[in-house]
Amino acid sequence: MNDSNDIKIVAVDIDGTFLTDMDKGRTYNKKLFDRVFNELQRRHVHFVFASGEPYDSLCSIIPDRIQQISYVADNGGRIVDRGTDVFHGQFAPATVRNVAHFLDQLPGVVYTLCGLESSFILLNQPVSYRNRIQHYYPNLTPINSLRELHGPIFKFAMNCPQDKTREYCQKILDQFSDVIYPTSSGFGSVDLIIPGLDKASGLTKLMKRWDLNPSQLAAFGDGGNDVTMLQLAKYSYAMANAPKAVKQVASQIAPSNNDQGVLKVLAKHFNVKTEENDND
Repeated sequence: MNDSNDIKIVAVDIDGTFLTDMDKGRTYNKKLFDRVFNELQRRHVHFVFASGEPYDSLCSIIPDRIQQISYVADNGGRIVDRGTDVFHGQFAPATVRNVAHFLDQLPGVVYTLCGLESSFILLNQPVSYRNRIQHYYPNLTPINSLRELHGPIFKFAMNCPQDKTREYCQKILDQFSDVIYPTSSGFGSVDLIIPGLDKASGLTKLMKRWDLNPSQLAAFGDGGNDVTMLQLAKYSYAMANAPKAVKQVASQIAPSNNDQGVLKVLAKHFNVKTEENDND
């Protein structure tokens, strides 16, 4: 960020970017965030959480700022601008059935169906998987069959053996490239999204709403599903903990998520005072 006055939007991924790792508490420095956020508000800079997580989960991270933060949720499947729903995608019902049937044939694959009203998990999915994702999908509805789905569905959150990620993504593309696009966030986590809907498309919708453009956008990310967002932004930051492929598309490298990298970069460029405990 050569000139902080040029920045009118800050878009931030969550896991591996804004929040510390799970073994570090999956948290952030609240005092530093408040100082940075208040300065962004003073300068009329939009703050956006852009994540593969659903809207309900993103709202729980900083619940007292929901009406001030905008959200690109479910990797672009749902867009909310400071409490106002702007957009959501929708798979055709036949696509949902066909993709679910295909995933059921892949060894080691488990998945959640993500929609506007709820996220859904089939009761035949392992209990261990259900317990693991409950934290990320707080509004999770168990169902016996796809016939119990209701409301629009716009994402499959799939998990597979890590060493099978590339193979399975290619199989899915071979079968469904016209209606499904797989994007990986690492460690066997793959979101199956509607082609053309991703973090970049979500931010583009918000920029159009705000009459802004990518030259005014700063973005932070660490995973494969952040690449389009980083490519879109003039000021793009890959986290120090990001893989090489992600770093190659960013213009700059931020300190790691466990070192409060996002907040430190923003504090520096928006002239926000930092303190000794800002590493906490």
